Amino acid sequence: MARIKMVLVSATVTEKLKVEFAGRKLKNPCFVEAGPKKDLYLNEEKGTTAGESVESESTTEAVEADYNAPVAIDQTFLHTPTRARLQVLVGLLRSFFPTSTSSQNCRVIVFFSCCDAVDFHFALFRAAAANKLIPAFLPARVKVLRLHGNLEQSNRVATFNEFIKEGKAVSGTTAEPIQTILFCTDVAARGLDFPNLAGSVQYDAPCDIHDYIHRAGRTGRLSTSTTAGILSKKAKSVLFLMPSEEAYVQRL
Repeated sequence: MARIKMVLVSATVTEKLKVEFAGRKLKNPCFVEAGPKKDLYLNEEKGTTAGESVESESTTEAVEADYNAPVAIDQTFLHTPTRARLQVLVGLLRSFFPTSTSSQNCRVIVFFSCCDAVDFHFALFRAAAANKLIPAFLPARVKVLRLHGNLEQSNRVATFNEFIKEGKAVSGTTAEPIQTILFCTDVAARGLDFPNLAGSVQYDAPCDIHDYIHRAGRTGRLSTSTTAGILSKKAKSVLFLMPSEEAYVQRL
């Protein structure tokens, strides 16, 4: 009887996926990665088990060296106590949209650790905009969207298209500016093309340095350069850290 062989090709095969998906659902899986970063194969002589990554110390150093944020990104972090995080987030987002009459296009993406956090902050910002009894968190023109894996596929596609769309001309004049914020999980950290992002905010620190690079790298296409090769505009990447997470900076 012929054996069925299945191949999954993905740009987001993380260690968590290997453990939760391959380790529990698959029998004797084999991981193959393109390029020189890792040598992934089944090698019984070296004492490795099926699906385990085989890499030397020099390979590990090469992998770490390869993961560097582009120089086009202005990276900063905010050392923020837990009780002040929401207040600081609102102030930071407002800094991207200084006035309600601004004609500048501006897109900002905010990463959270889980779907519930995305839903909570999305509902909170929407409620603040609709409730006339409290000041709005953001200028009225700014639209807040959400994206995570628990949404229906059609909703995710519609949100993505809404976030990246360009402004349309109004009454034959200049195009209406796009000023949008996307609250999301790591579902948007890789594999999606977000052109002209003004900022990437990591409200919850990632568990892996590679995830940090991918999140921060979302903004790398905004920057422009002069004829002399000097960057004239940099996108911003901001990382929120609680006091207990301060040592995380030393790894970046």
